[in-house]
Amino acid sequence: MAVVKVTDLAYVRVRSPDLKATGQFLTDFGLIEVKSTKTELRFRGLGPEPEILIAEAGDRGLAAIGFAVAAREELDRFAATVQAEVCEHDGLGGGWRVAAHDPDGNRIELVCGVAQADPLQVPGPLMNEGRDRLRRRGEVRRPKEGPSHVLRLGHIVLTTPRPEELARWYREMFGFLVSDVIYQGSKDNVLLSFNRLDRGEEYVDHHVFQTLAGPPGGIHHISFEVLDIDDLYVGNTYLSKRGYRHMWGIGRHKQGSQIFDYWIEPSGIMYEHWTDTDLLNAEWTPGVEPVDATQGPWGPPPPPDFITQVG
Repeated sequence: MAVVKVTDLAYVRVRSPDLKATGQFLTDFGLIEVKSTKTELRFRGLGPEPEILIAEAGDRGLAAIGFAVAAREELDRFAATVQAEVCEHDGLGGGWRVAAHDPDGNRIELVCGVAQADPLQVPGPLMNEGRDRLRRRGEVRRPKEGPSHVLRLGHIVLTTPRPEELARWYREMFGFLVSDVIYQGSKDNVLLSFNRLDRGEEYVDHHVFQTLAGPPGGIHHISFEVLDIDDLYVGNTYLSKRGYRHMWGIGRHKQGSQIFDYWIEPSGIMYEHWTDTDLLNAEWTPGVEPVDATQGPWGPPPPPDFITQVG
């Protein structure tokens, strides 16, 4: 039995040595700036979350991961477990917060009672596709040049020398469920652990939290959902023209099935656009596969520095 059951990944806070450059990249990436000071930038997507990424001045790295729980009682239970205090949350939506650290020293913030914002609408025609080729009848599709449209925060991947042990801590604390495990050599040598929310019969993203073999306390990447594959390609062209460093893509993953595109923000943190993921509920049986079975059905193979990338 988990200590609490997390309902969603609420936000990620990162540190950047150059907030101006980071802010420009995140805007070009498709995030929407909602508050700025000399030491902090806050961003949202099109969804109802008041903020999904916060960039703070400082040495590059992870400042905190924010997870949401459904009730104040969950915060109180977690606070008692980790011997911490419940305090008012200083985020844009208010609410309550408890802060703690995982075994690798990463700061975790549990929040509840955060007021939602009004979703933002981006009108646009649907795609005529093979099995539903008349969805856009009488309407032309003319995408404009510009950033992708970020809908929401999807998942975060942390590096750690103990991928399975760290993932187990999160499962025991927050009720995550295993979706897929990738190993090298023996099944005990876990390289990647994909974990999703447990909402019972409700279907959720294939993974919201992932661990990857590497140094402790590092961000491998932070991932955001965009409108569709057309929107993802529009963003790829826009970021390319502005000279940002492209890491990997466009392709389709095997585990999770997302169509993906990875970019490096000027300070060195990697961000992913994705669309079209597997949706699973609590009945899913985890997949366990060797590392050489991870290549997706199409797209280029990952460059060597993708695996070793740490932000």
